[in-house]
Amino acid sequence: MNRSVFPSLALAAICFSGCATCTMSKESFLAQTKGATMDNGRFMDVKDPWGGVERKWVNRIGQIHCEDSKNQAVVLLNAPSIEIRFSKTQGGSVVLYFDSVFRSDSLVFGSRSRLIDGVMDTLYARDIAKIEIQDGRKKFSYVSP
Repeated sequence: MNRSVFPSLALAAICFSGCATCTMSKESFLAQTKGATMDNGRFMDVKDPWGGVERKWVNRIGQIHCEDSKNQAVVLLNAPSIEIRFSKTQGGSVVLYFDSVFRSDSLVFGSRSRLIDGVMDTLYARDIAKIEIQDGRKKFSYVSP
């Protein structure tokens, strides 16, 4: 391989190899999702990567405040491709789509799948050890009414 091409390929691999992951404290998550109850959701039309559109019940959170790997404040716009990973204090993790996350006083629940309705997961807020957020770039988008 031509040596002058290698640096360009390496840079491209780094840029496209993954999605930036942000973190958020449990306290920040609980504060930002305080009003995200099932009673306070709304229907949105979500377009999948193949062009199909389905109506989904989503939370009303518009912006997600988190931190990047350098502890710099980051604001993400809530979108159907944003994923949130909860690491649990007893081990294991739960990955949900952020716009599907709702809360009660002590529970956090949401959808694990965009393609199969009803695939939900639940965890106790007290069991959350770490929270990571990223745009999965799975080409899901909201469709304007």
